[in-house]
Order: sequence, then C-alpha cells, then structure tokens
Amino acid sequence: MTAEARLRILGKMPDDLRRPLVKLHAVMGGKSVEEFLSSLEEAAEACDLMIKKVDRKRERQLLFQHRQALLGQLGTCEDPALVLHLTATLLFQQARQAALHAPGRSVPSIVAHLHGVIPPDHHALLLRFQSLVVKLLIGQGKGAESVASSAAAAARSNQDAALGHAPEGGQSEKATAEELRSLIPSLKELVTKPRKTSGSEA
Repeated sequence: MTAEARLRILGKMPDDLRRPLVKLHAVMGGKSVEEFLSSLEEAAEACDLMIKKVDRKRERQLLFQHRQALLGQLGTCEDPALVLHLTATLLFQQARQAALHAPGRSVPSIVAHLHGVIPPDHHALLLRFQSLVVKLLIGQGKGAESVASSAAAAARSNQDAALGHAPEGGQSEKATAEELRSLIPSLKELVTKPRKTSGSEA
C-alpha cells in the first residue's frame, strides 16, 4: 500500500482515530524505532487493541526449541543440499540470536551474510560445500536455472576469492558426491561442536 493510499484511508477515519494513526503514518519512514513504538502504542490504544510486550524468556525458549528441532533434523540428514541449508540456518541463528526460516534458494545469501560473522575457516568450509552442492545439482539436472546461475556464480566467485582456488573444470559427478559425503561430518560439526574463534582463544 502506498503512502498516498494510506493517507486517503486515514482521511475517512473518525477524528479520535485519525490523529494517532496519522502520527503513526508520519513516523513510519523515520529513523527512530522508539518514536515508532510509542506512536504504535498510542494508535493501538485509540483502536482498542492490546499489544503484548515482548517476553524475552519465552523468546529464548522458542529460539532454543527451534535450534533443537533443526539440530535433530541435521543429525539424521545425509542429503548434501539439506545439510547445507540446515547448517547455514543454524549458524545464522547462532550468530544473530534470531530464528531464520528461509527457502533453499536463499542459502547463497545466508552464506554470503555469514562472511565476517563466523570464523574464516567455517566460512571457507561453507563456501566449499556450497559450490560442491551446486555442482552436484547442476550435474543431476535438479537445479533450476535461477539456482544454477545465481548460486553457482556466487559460490564459485566467493569460494575462489576466499580460498584462492582455481576453478575445477573436470570433476565428475561421482567424485563431487564422494567429496560432499566426506565433508558432511565436518559441516555438521560447525553447529554441533562449535569451536572458539582464534581471537577468543588465549
């Protein structure tokens, strides 16, 4: 909905509702979260809506339950694409303390986002695994064109830049699958046995 459409709707509201809603509309594009939240509370009160305060304890419990569910799935998973998806999601949650629900096509973006957030060796392993998954999917014909083009390009350029590797031209599908199988335990360990970063070790 555009700002103009919102203003037209607000113009038709009764005066007691219009004032707090117009104020809320005005601060929506602002940079102050506090001002937005106070305007939201005022508007909600005028509309007889109750806004629940954030329950930090409940939020922590939900994050823990979400992490445990993902770890349970990861523990039994042997599909390389799903292992990559679950690991990237868990690393994001671990780094940002926020649950993430994302489709598989978002994995390259998640991996790119984790650059500089997780230790370099973890990120290098993720990039290597991602490039192998993309290579395997393309070889099997399962990758959609968008996945094949964007993910493969992102994986190859990120991996080559991060690891200093030259592109591998002739790796067979079987060799790729074997390398993926051999890397699955290491990838799972990134979230099941988190290591300290080199800066935190003394």
